[in-house]
Amino acid sequence: MRVLIVGGAGFLGSGIARACVSAGHEVRVFTRPTRSLVRLEDILSDIDVVHGDFMDDHAISEALVGMDTVVHSLSTTFPKTVIASAAYDVMSNLLPTIRLVDSCLRQDVRNIVYLSSGGTVYGQAQYLPIDEDHPRNPLSLYGLSKLTIENYLHFIAQSQNLAVKTLRIGNPYGIEQNIYGVQGIVGVALGAMLRQRPFTIFGDGGNVRDYIAAEDVFKAVLAAIEYPRSLIANIGTGRGTSILELLKLIQEAANCLPLEVRHLPDRGIDVRENVLDSSLARRTLDWSPAIMLEEGIAKVVDEFWALHHRD
Repeated sequence: MRVLIVGGAGFLGSGIARACVSAGHEVRVFTRPTRSLVRLEDILSDIDVVHGDFMDDHAISEALVGMDTVVHSLSTTFPKTVIASAAYDVMSNLLPTIRLVDSCLRQDVRNIVYLSSGGTVYGQAQYLPIDEDHPRNPLSLYGLSKLTIENYLHFIAQSQNLAVKTLRIGNPYGIEQNIYGVQGIVGVALGAMLRQRPFTIFGDGGNVRDYIAAEDVFKAVLAAIEYPRSLIANIGTGRGTSILELLKLIQEAANCLPLEVRHLPDRGIDVRENVLDSSLARRTLDWSPAIMLEEGIAKVVDEFWALHHRD
């Protein structure tokens, strides 16, 4: 299958590209001209890279030529930054996604996989674990943006010959996370350790999340690409871990290298508990998480220190 990955040079997008190549798909990556291709370095000879702006209709249309499937893994905003510019989120995420679907329909690309956020679209948990029928009341504009895109995609799919597979992903972690970024607690914590700087926690650190290894996410995307009908499915482990518990696992894996933690007031946009029920993905996609958190964190920490030549 010929797969276009929008945002394919990012943390998840690059891993999806690698998984698709391994699965025998023909892969084209769409990414902005200023984005580094370092995450794709080992597969550059096996993929086609197209540079362009997601807001450029012509660039997107050109990238879609000859494709069978689109994996939409791009987001131009984060939970923190979207608050400062809701209008930018609409212009750079929502509208280009709708135009992407228009281009897909014009070019007879009828298979779309969208990476949504299982950690933000539901809001405060009314029960745990959270299934796909749980009320959706996002606390952040980021979560609202993801949910709005979901709704548009599936509304369009109902009236068109279009299969939209939305994956509501928990909190993914992996070696390719940006250690200087504002999202991805495992990567940011390791970056703080490396630079011997404090790690900031908003609130008391008791917030619970469903942390899932990136490799398990890639397998879910591969299964969704092959699934023939529209679908909305949670992709998580069903296990909740607090921020403080996660930091303890990271420190233990790093041989107790000290990590200074700095607490700031709760931002008001972070749910207290989020644990996902992925039973639907098990039934429909024949997918289930294979990597336990302790195993996954230990692997990421080992690879991180090897990468940065730390003892």
